[in-house]
Amino acid sequence: MSEPPRIAKAGEAAHTVASQRGPRQTAPAPDRTRTDDPEVLLALIREHISMGRIVQARELAAKGAERFPGHAELANAHRVLAVGKATPRPGTEPSTDEEFEWLRNPPEWAYGKWVALVGREAVAVADTLAEVMDTIRSADLPKKPLVHHLV
Repeated sequence: MSEPPRIAKAGEAAHTVASQRGPRQTAPAPDRTRTDDPEVLLALIREHISMGRIVQARELAAKGAERFPGHAELANAHRVLAVGKATPRPGTEPSTDEEFEWLRNPPEWAYGKWVALVGREAVAVADTLAEVMDTIRSADLPKKPLVHHLV
């Protein structure tokens, strides 16, 4: 008779029972208490990310980058997970009120098309986004157009 499955103790290799063939060994889990190893820290960061624990991954990446300043992967993890800082500059966002007014009641010919709007004027109309982008890149427009696909 085969031995029943048991839970492995800390530091022991896990065992599984595969039908009648007997126990099969699997790789031991990494020692998650060792923070003096940058590879263990990276594994923990990845684990936090995979479980949706971004705040914990961010904190661990910051500690790892500070503790191992020459480790490129930890530095990259710290940079990628860092909280971004966006500061909008006043007056740089053009008003889109007129464009949205046009979009609320577009002409029948615009449905199914990509349109680029400046104010209430359609400055480019095409079946594909690429065609509209080519047209507006080559045009001398007073401001950046609002590009939208009408369904």
